[in-house]
Amino acid sequence: MRNDYVGDISDFVKFGVLRRLFLQQEIRLGVAWFLNKDNEATADGKKVKYLHTACGHRNLKDRDPDLHKKLARVVFGGRRDVAELQRAEILPGGTKFHNEPISVANLPKGAKSSQRARLAHREIWFSRAVFQLAESDVIFVDPDNGMEVGIKKHQDKSAKYVFFDELRRFYDHKQSLIIIQFGQRHRGSTHDQIVWRVGQLRTRLDHSHEIYSIYSGLGGSRTLYVVPSARHRDFLKQRLAHLGDSPWRHDIRIDEH
Repeated sequence: MRNDYVGDISDFVKFGVLRRLFLQQEIRLGVAWFLNKDNEATADGKKVKYLHTACGHRNLKDRDPDLHKKLARVVFGGRRDVAELQRAEILPGGTKFHNEPISVANLPKGAKSSQRARLAHREIWFSRAVFQLAESDVIFVDPDNGMEVGIKKHQDKSAKYVFFDELRRFYDHKQSLIIIQFGQRHRGSTHDQIVWRVGQLRTRLDHSHEIYSIYSGLGGSRTLYVVPSARHRDFLKQRLAHLGDSPWRHDIRIDEH
């Protein structure tokens, strides 16, 4: 997650999904922002045309009018910051957030001692996330790009990814996971990417039952992977069926794997 992405079309999709799944439900949601403040030239955060009624996008407001209104206030009020999202009460009451920035880019690099220092820095950062979200039932993991792709934790771009051993820490606490993953052009078709990621999640988490993918191509390609803990299987299956019958049904595809 980046502050300059706040309120873009991906936010509308992911928060719309989370609200449909958990709003007015007795489930404790936790959000691990994986907030990345490293400087990077990108146009991704400019995808806010959906907030205008007269634009290239069809009118998406009816998917979740309250969410649309709240995100418009954040964006047009010039307050694009995850702290503003939290204050806007976009997600269910009682949602816990870990919003400490993650970065090793400003630390020395090159020598083995520098690599160890960077790894220790990330471990301390992630341990605080685990502690802060310890009472949550479901963890939404929101990195810039998604799950690891060969980047090492001590490398500059590691802030853009969640690593499987980190997901395993949440999973081993019997917390269900929802992980956002953005499309990767060099990894084949959307279907191939989803199959690949589901396989990785099964192997790296030792997860033996169903995993769900929620794909949306609105303004870009992204998939939410839902990995239920044993105690949430029935609940999440029911809520995903509800999502599939909601106004979002034309904009997402839900598959069970």
